Amino acid sequence: MAKQIRLSIAWSLLAFFLFMLGNDGHSLWDRDEPRYAVATQEMLRTGDFIVPHFNGDIRFDKPILTYWLMAPAMAAFGETEFAVRLPSALMGALRVLVIFHFAVALGCSIRGASVAAIVAMLSAMLMLVSKAATTDSTLILTVVAALYIWWEQQRLGFAWWRHVLFWVVIGLSILVKGPPGIAVVAFAVLGYHGWTWWNRRSGTEDHGLLPALPHRPEVFDAKTQLVRWASGLAVMLAVTLPWVIPTWVRTDGEFFRVAVGVHVIERTQVAINYHAGPIYYYIPVVIAVLLPFTALALNSFVWGLAKRRCDAMRFLWSWFVPGFVMFSLVTTKLPHYIAPLLPAIALMAGLWWTMHERAATEPRQWPGWRWIGGVFTALAGLAMVVGLPVAVRMMEFPVSLVPFIVVGVVFGGGVAAGAVLWLARQDMYAVTTWGLSIAVGVPMALLWGMPALDEFRPSRKMVEWIRENAPEETRLAAVRYQEPSLVFYWGDYVDMVGTEERDRGFALLNDVENPTAMVITGQEWEQGDFRRLYTGEVDPRVLVLHDENYYYFEQGRWQRMLVVGNWDPNTTAVASKNEAGQPTGGRTPDNHDSLR
Repeated sequence: MAKQIRLSIAWSLLAFFLFMLGNDGHSLWDRDEPRYAVATQEMLRTGDFIVPHFNGDIRFDKPILTYWLMAPAMAAFGETEFAVRLPSALMGALRVLVIFHFAVALGCSIRGASVAAIVAMLSAMLMLVSKAATTDSTLILTVVAALYIWWEQQRLGFAWWRHVLFWVVIGLSILVKGPPGIAVVAFAVLGYHGWTWWNRRSGTEDHGLLPALPHRPEVFDAKTQLVRWASGLAVMLAVTLPWVIPTWVRTDGEFFRVAVGVHVIERTQVAINYHAGPIYYYIPVVIAVLLPFTALALNSFVWGLAKRRCDAMRFLWSWFVPGFVMFSLVTTKLPHYIAPLLPAIALMAGLWWTMHERAATEPRQWPGWRWIGGVFTALAGLAMVVGLPVAVRMMEFPVSLVPFIVVGVVFGGGVAAGAVLWLARQDMYAVTTWGLSIAVGVPMALLWGMPALDEFRPSRKMVEWIRENAPEETRLAAVRYQEPSLVFYWGDYVDMVGTEERDRGFALLNDVENPTAMVITGQEWEQGDFRRLYTGEVDPRVLVLHDENYYYFEQGRWQRMLVVGNWDPNTTAVASKNEAGQPTGGRTPDNHDSLR
């Protein structure tokens, strides 16, 4: 037991280190990360920790817990990328800790539990969400923790402290993202109970080398169940209502009508923001997001299908399949939606490994599955080796290719080498190689590659230019380019001017007594209708002060960006820079574009 605890802590500390490493080396990714970060900024600025706001408006998208987790991190470490991403890294590390103990409870050996922890730590999707300032890492932890507690109730017998803790976690899951976490947990529990009842009725249980759960008829007693359900719901309400009630009162229920009606129910019927996909959308997604462990996952998946009649595997299938069907039927689709299901596959991998050890031979299955997974993984690794530097060159970044060649070789080469070892049936060496490839390759990419590319991302660089060159108390407006990261790096309200609001936009610029910087795309300014259709006179001090090309990662293209200002550049830092012979980051004052 002591060894189990020490090893689980070691894996979680390693996970926390990897999940934090390099997070401050690149700016926030639009659009989700800065939306959470800005809402937390405004909480700290206004002291309102009940109703989240973004850029002055109520943000209806998600409940409150993610902002509450970010707030102390930002208060302690400042409004930085490191602080914003800290809660997700911490939740990811706790997920690895719980997964290890969960695997042992399911019947895994210590080594099998370590394999499950490694897959839960380093598979592509679970690694990504643990390094992103979004709800996903916390949501996954609540799902894993709830199902672990529930399994322990079945394995060890009912305990009130576990019962209360289970419903506390369910309440926290609601405060993270609303219904999705509850749906995954409910489908898993109901699916397991229904499947177990059918197997016992038909006499088809087959535990093999896995321990069976004890059969306790008393848990089906109606009176007992009523008391437990009532107490559980009371605990859940005690967790959620202290936020729900004041939010309902302050917004007259509008927060929940939008949060549930639009962002949950409507997503099941309509593709929000064009995020649609066919019903088989998540099949290739699962294959891709489990890299570099796809081959291991495939073998575990197929073996788990053969062992579906034993308690542990039946439970994992009940966790994965109903949730997978649910997300597949929802019209709005994004790859990270299925992230709460992936720990089930990590646990299957741990059980597969355990059976491998206990049987002294590989569990019987068609050997072609090993080759299919191995060849796919090898090809994916080789594609990374070639694809990373080629992609950087095709996107025309004026940077050295050396970091991206090295990262591609370390990451992709490690994935391919692991696949070769897997095909040679050197499973331990294969998993170790895969783990090292992502544990070394991803931080190397974030510490070496991303900082070079981040110089060409718009929001932080434009805000830095404005801060350095504009007068104090300058207001910021934005036209066409209205990414949430602009608001985060500005650290205050940004006037988002619609293209149909050109009169209001120029009114801001014409108010030369109040310095204003307007961020606008070059196409909108020169080729669109914004300037051409403005009907009023323009103050001669309104000039294009900054003109630069940036790479718009979210749309995969270069974008010419302008900063239009209404102050005299000769009275600001721009003039002093020119006198010193240093570039302004845009055109020199002699080349500023006047509107006259």
